[in-house]
Amino acid sequence: TFPRSVGQVPLYYNHKPSGARSNWHTDYMDMSVKPLYAFGHGLSYTQFEYSDLSLSQTAVVPLDTITIQFKLTNAGDIAGEEVVQLYIADPIASATRPVKQLKAFKRVGLQAGQTKVVSIELPIAHFAFYDVDMNYIVESGAVQVMIGSASDDIRLQADVEITETGTHIQQVFKTAVSVSE
Repeated sequence: TFPRSVGQVPLYYNHKPSGARSNWHTDYMDMSVKPLYAFGHGLSYTQFEYSDLSLSQTAVVPLDTITIQFKLTNAGDIAGEEVVQLYIADPIASATRPVKQLKAFKRVGLQAGQTKVVSIELPIAHFAFYDVDMNYIVESGAVQVMIGSASDDIRLQADVEITETGTHIQQVFKTAVSVSE
């Protein structure tokens, strides 16, 4: 994220959801509240289309890993690269959670008109957080998985139901990402 002015520093997405609208329309007196460039923003000489989102399972337990697949198409006339980003959100948790968290990304190169299937493995342990008693847990409930090209450009979204609460979760820092034609 790149702010419009030093008055917007710090500008980040790891803030608490307020219960109000998350896309502010009321500007400052002399400038917009939106960042000059959102996290993940980039320029390209071509356009990319995201489609056909599928999840290996939508009801999971804390030690599961889900595979998220979707098609990425270069809809332009020249070759290009897209950085696909995977975000998660847990809007209804016992402790306040960030609005959006980046959990994986992958640079995918495509020729003009080419389509590839992008596959991302997401351990449910990535939804773990420290609760009010400072236990590192994955909490049961509905969570969101979002795919996009930037934090303000989410193209695909799906819900996952975590069916039980898990404690004794190990912190997981690796995510497997693969791309196939």
